[in-house]
Amino acid sequence: MVPLNLVRQVDMIEFDPVDFADAVRENAMQSLQYAHGSEVSFDYEAIEDWVYRNVVGSVPVIPTTMGTFPFVGEGVAVHGLLGGVEQEEIGLELRASILDQDLPSLQQRQLAFDRLQECIGLLEILGAMSPDQAFGNFCVETLQLSDEEMAAFGGPASALRTAVQLCHVASLYHLLEHSVADPTESLDPLYQAPMSEKQVATLRATLLRIEGVGPGTVAAMYDGIRVLVYQQYKDFSQPTPADCVLNSQGMYFGIFDFCVYGDSELGSQDWFSELFPADLTAANIKGVYEEIGHFVKDQGR
Repeated sequence: MVPLNLVRQVDMIEFDPVDFADAVRENAMQSLQYAHGSEVSFDYEAIEDWVYRNVVGSVPVIPTTMGTFPFVGEGVAVHGLLGGVEQEEIGLELRASILDQDLPSLQQRQLAFDRLQECIGLLEILGAMSPDQAFGNFCVETLQLSDEEMAAFGGPASALRTAVQLCHVASLYHLLEHSVADPTESLDPLYQAPMSEKQVATLRATLLRIEGVGPGTVAAMYDGIRVLVYQQYKDFSQPTPADCVLNSQGMYFGIFDFCVYGDSELGSQDWFSELFPADLTAANIKGVYEEIGHFVKDQGR
């Protein structure tokens, strides 16, 4: 499935009306009985099968509804306006501080994510006055969370509790959501083709050059790739052909071109368009993701 706010042209249904008309005619049967020549019947199952194979079978499901009667934090649309506050992206440095310093373990991130969902539900119900109010301050003063409950967000001086503002809550939600999920866990086999030894060597060398742009550049790129793969490729969905390139070299049709990178996208970064291997495709998503993950882990040692 592809979230409504991430739908692209490639996700839309397209077909040639002439081809459809030909399919209908091929599955039409005219009566040969005397005086009944104007009666025409159709093989609707065959027509339905044609539509599925040629029109809708290769495009993802686009959900437009949410559950009814949600519990606090369940079914809340975490984007745009949240509790009356316009949402903004968290900066790269703050993202790194939250994941590397405040919540370095998977268990800590899961605990924080669970608590955050409860807080978001209450934020939607109660609303907020100032987008600049610190998230930690809101949790203590408005939501009346105890010290034990607040510990899920790190210590009192953690960046999550002091630097994250109410305008960053949606961005924080997505950051934690994707940090606790393995986006390749339910990746369709179509996107798990192994890379050649040459491609692996080239990618590893490229990651070193990209990290030379600035410390943490590869980690930030990795976060963006994690988000995109999780949102568009989970549950064995097939949103793109296997031969779709990951980097279109500035032409903005590559899959990774649309990965979030700070306040923009990877496709707008010159270093990505120029350095990231152009021969890697959607078929290599799993291998590419794992190689970048190994690199980020090694850099953190």
